[in-house]
Amino acid sequence: MAAALLILVMIFGLAPRLHYSGANKSDDPCFKIKKMKQDIIAAPGYKQLYGTRDPVYVKCYPLTIFLTWKLADSVDTRFGRGWINFTLNEEYPAYLMLHYFSFDRLKKNDLWAYEIVGPEPCELPCPGRVKAELAELAGQAIICMDYYQNCKPRAIELDTLMYEMNPIYKNEQEALFFVHWEEGKTSGEISSSEMNARAEAKPKGRGVVAWTSRYWDKENYKIELNGTGINSNSLHNLSLNSDWPPEEIFEGMRTGLMTKVLKIDANEPPLMPGEARYSLKGTLTVKIAFAPIQEERWRITVKAHEKDTTKPPYVFSDATGKSLQAAVRADFDVALAAEFVVRKIKDEWTFKEGKVTQAEVAPSFIGLPLDLFQCTIKECAGMDGIPAMMGNNIEGTIEGKKIELTWAPDQWKAHGKRTSACVFCKPLVSSMKKVPYKQEFGSGELVYVLNSEFLPLQSGLTVNRKQGDYLTYTINLVKIK
Repeated sequence: MAAALLILVMIFGLAPRLHYSGANKSDDPCFKIKKMKQDIIAAPGYKQLYGTRDPVYVKCYPLTIFLTWKLADSVDTRFGRGWINFTLNEEYPAYLMLHYFSFDRLKKNDLWAYEIVGPEPCELPCPGRVKAELAELAGQAIICMDYYQNCKPRAIELDTLMYEMNPIYKNEQEALFFVHWEEGKTSGEISSSEMNARAEAKPKGRGVVAWTSRYWDKENYKIELNGTGINSNSLHNLSLNSDWPPEEIFEGMRTGLMTKVLKIDANEPPLMPGEARYSLKGTLTVKIAFAPIQEERWRITVKAHEKDTTKPPYVFSDATGKSLQAAVRADFDVALAAEFVVRKIKDEWTFKEGKVTQAEVAPSFIGLPLDLFQCTIKECAGMDGIPAMMGNNIEGTIEGKKIELTWAPDQWKAHGKRTSACVFCKPLVSSMKKVPYKQEFGSGELVYVLNSEFLPLQSGLTVNRKQGDYLTYTINLVKIK
């Protein structure tokens, strides 16, 4: 027992003094633990007790950590109310270290301590370890449009276009995940990546005081687990009571995935009358993948032919004055393509990311005689149509090994992105009426039905569909790698 106590002190005592040169060049999250075990073997007294025996009572497992920060952050001041509601997604590698009592006590109930640390391997500034995405953000910042002493408050709307993510700032890694459990007690800290308002988003002008609102500053959020908290009236540093018992860790190792939701509901009253009041509400969802992650990249292509036959016939007079009637319609040949990535953890498939790589529409107009009219056709101005989808992200959900893709955001699900064609035809014969023909054609049906497709993830899959006499399309699905 004395030897085990000595070894435990060595592990948690040596760690701060160890040098981990080469960590950033490694892709092994357990790099530091393996280095630590080498130092344990080389420590004074170890060889006399155990020779060159590997300290198997220290075990390390690579992990992947997924964090979703969904927070509503607000501050009320005498100048007005500033607030942001945002969703921040983060992903990075980490390690799980289990420390048992001794060489011969490696059962679950003999666990002395464990810790989870990420991003790893990391020797600041940990280049490329953290993937951070600001999925959504809305809010407003209150600034002074004149000098602070003569403040003319103005509310500036905030959105994701005005913000950028800084997982790494200078030589400091802001994103951090550290959970330590020892003999029934949990401690640790979880910090988010840094959000920063873009410089070009800040209003310019003589006397403008942008720092009246803290949302122009670099911000990240820190949660201390079962601690005393850091005294900060901005609530960006707060303490939460949350147990992380080993039973949850071992269950996660068995199933391959562990999920915890930390609920945040904190208010900070003004330190003095008239000063700022802060509020922070929301959740931090932690998902830890214990099993290796398998990823697949897929390509989906869509070829469609769509018709708009809903417009009334066009009545006109020919060169002799004879009244004629023409059935008019617009046809659209549509080519869509996207690439997306799905991932498997243990036996569960999830959608990771996707992007539209092709969004083209070729319209044509049919109906008026070419010897009597000269027609031009083009996409209607101001339309947020299918070509505008190019480069957009797509969403997806997986059930079993079937996938449903959302090609356009939620607000478009009711009718889909539209094909559109504005037609302008002028008479060619001088004796005809000079009144031109103008009409707008289009449909939102294609993207609407694509958003409802539930396809098996099967490479080489071809699906042919028909909707009435106005829409036909073919879907091809291929696994790239």
